[in-house]
Amino acid sequence: MEKIIEVFDKMDMWRHLPNYQLERRADIFFSIYLPEVLESKFGIKINNKLIPEFPVRIGTIYPNIATDKSYKIDYVALSYSAQLN
Repeated sequence: MEKIIEVFDKMDMWRHLPNYQLERRADIFFSIYLPEVLESKFGIKINNKLIPEFPVRIGTIYPNIATDKSYKIDYVALSYSAQLN
């Protein structure tokens, strides 16, 4: 447990450095807790299989914008009631 605390302490210190990209390093740690946080927030059981950096076509979100460009969603999380084919 001490090593985990040390890792988070370092990330907390380093996030103030000008070129340090905290999100790229921290997301793996936060992803461990994400299903639990989502379950607490929405009251539904979340599958632990998250999909990071999921692309969604901009035209899917904004139908009036004609483009094949996409946004990246940080994580896609599915409930256990959702089905994947």
